[in-house]
Amino acid sequence: MGTDEVLGGTIDLRFAMAGLAPGQVNVAYGLYPPWRGRGLATRAVLLASGYAAAEGGKEAVIRVEPENAASAAVARRSGFIPGKLTQDEDGTRLDWYVRDLRLDARSDIRASPSRAASADLA
Repeated sequence: MGTDEVLGGTIDLRFAMAGLAPGQVNVAYGLYPPWRGRGLATRAVLLASGYAAAEGGKEAVIRVEPENAASAAVARRSGFIPGKLTQDEDGTRLDWYVRDLRLDARSDIRASPSRAASADLA
């Protein structure tokens, strides 16, 4: 990383996590305020979803607090559809958005591991 580069955000994939069914992959992301509104989160979610499909994931899940409209919009723009509503262990309500990764695994859209690495939002 050069001296003039700044971290813009993060993206995280969890292939095993409490509450996920076998084959589901949790996708979590966040952007720092100066980087929002540029389509970076949507692009990172698409790249990470392609990577998850290539690694054998069957369904991607984005869990969003109901009042986080911006994060829900990223999920919808990335092709996720509303799923179930749950409560986290601490009582936090979460709207689930899901995407069938088997479609990515059969398409030319999927990202290779080297392309997915470019999604580090720096």
